[in-house]
Amino acid sequence: MSRIVEQTTQAGRSDGLTQPETFTSTVTTGATMKRMIPLLVLMFLVSAVMFSLVVGAIGLPAITGVILAVAFCAFMFVAKRRQLDTKGQHSLVLSPTGAVMSDLYSRVDLPWERVRSIGEVELMRAIRTPTGSSPLAEIGTAVVRGTHDTMMGTRAHGLVGGGLLTLTPAAPALLKIQVKQFLGDGPADPAIGQRPMGIPLAPFDPDWQNGRIGRWVREYRPDLAGGPPPREGVR
Repeated sequence: MSRIVEQTTQAGRSDGLTQPETFTSTVTTGATMKRMIPLLVLMFLVSAVMFSLVVGAIGLPAITGVILAVAFCAFMFVAKRRQLDTKGQHSLVLSPTGAVMSDLYSRVDLPWERVRSIGEVELMRAIRTPTGSSPLAEIGTAVVRGTHDTMMGTRAHGLVGGGLLTLTPAAPALLKIQVKQFLGDGPADPAIGQRPMGIPLAPFDPDWQNGRIGRWVREYRPDLAGGPPPREGVR
């Protein structure tokens, strides 16, 4: 695969595709929080029922459960907003060696030679929390998690391949749990020792195929963009 990169480097020089280029996510914190509103409504309904049953079992009025549900949803909203504010926007760096997606706490490295295809990239899903043996708790968790995945999305168009995910030491504990769950949900790639990750491109440019990002992909992986296939034996 290294020959593919070498083969296209000369052509890339005429188009300015030999120096790293940075792209910033077009998905803003405000837009993400708006998409979270239906999830919060459902979380409130489910948690209100759950909390009311719990407080009722210990002799407290049902309104206590509603108050706890409001407090819980408010905490989740503030925590998510704080996470997005402190985590910062995702950035994408494309270079002759490959693609790197990063933010304040995480980084995904995907060399061009480990890109397998262009398609739907699986994203990290909502964190799973232990619910014990209560059927209501299990149903509540499933509904909330399913709604999160529907609203926030579980896939985005981009580079599918063996990307290596790493976290910084400052990564929050909840993010570390989320990453651990995601990596544990699929088989590990022997080349990188963990579940491989792709890099979504649509969040950085919804029309990336016709923009600057698309030119990078066509330059360094023409075989994935309708160009000549890779030479025999380079994969």
